[in-house]
Amino acid sequence: MEAASDSRTYLECNPRCEWIKVDDMDMLLVDVSGLGFKMEELKVHVNTSRKLTVSGESFVKGDQWRRFAKSFQLPRDCNLQGIRGKFDKEILYVLLPKPPANKEWGLLKALSKHRRLILAIALVIMLVAGLGTLAAFKLL
Repeated sequence: MEAASDSRTYLECNPRCEWIKVDDMDMLLVDVSGLGFKMEELKVHVNTSRKLTVSGESFVKGDQWRRFAKSFQLPRDCNLQGIRGKFDKEILYVLLPKPPANKEWGLLKALSKHRRLILAIALVIMLVAGLGTLAAFKLL
């Protein structure tokens, strides 16, 4: 079996990759259309340095095999335990969710803005009331 792997000839391919970024997740699309890859021939791996590697190896004919490997550095706000893959219509979708803490932080920021707005309105009301009191006091 070992000898068979040594006699392989590899055809390197370069599938198109595209990143889609949204608020709660990033998504990597790897388009292997027309390259002959099946789901079980594709791999998604993340190492301890937060590097994502997507690779594939597929038999062509005789001793010929087709392969590729693409690596990407993952952002710090990616939830590594939540990474999922889906293969549909010759496109591999790698879903990279962001941790819930980011949503909480966004909520805290929104609440903070809301509180600042309320505080500003309260200060304006107090200022108007103070000026009104001062004007009334001077008129007396």
